Amino acid sequence: MQRFLWAILAHRKGQLARDILDARLQDYDLVLVEWNDELNARLAIVGAYFGGDLRDFLDRIVYEAFKNAGQHLESLYRASVDQQVPELDPAEVEETQTKLDV
Repeated sequence: MQRFLWAILAHRKGQLARDILDARLQDYDLVLVEWNDELNARLAIVGAYFGGDLRDFLDRIVYEAFKNAGQHLESLYRASVDQQVPELDPAEVEETQTKLDV
């Protein structure tokens, strides 16, 4: 996620070509597919070893935070490649960076 964010910001500043940005998007998508494929298995293992409370915390708090950060990343990507948007919203960039630093 962090590499994708760096690529988005660099692209917007004119420091990274669009094809490299799109390659970072593909990398992000591959990781996301693998993450989602394994999600239920990880939750089941945590639930079996550590109980339902920790499983629920992981599902409702930790995974939701990653989901939210991913939504912000995708929004920034769309804004970055949209020529009609003059600049990325600094508040959204900062919020996304904060979410990824957790």
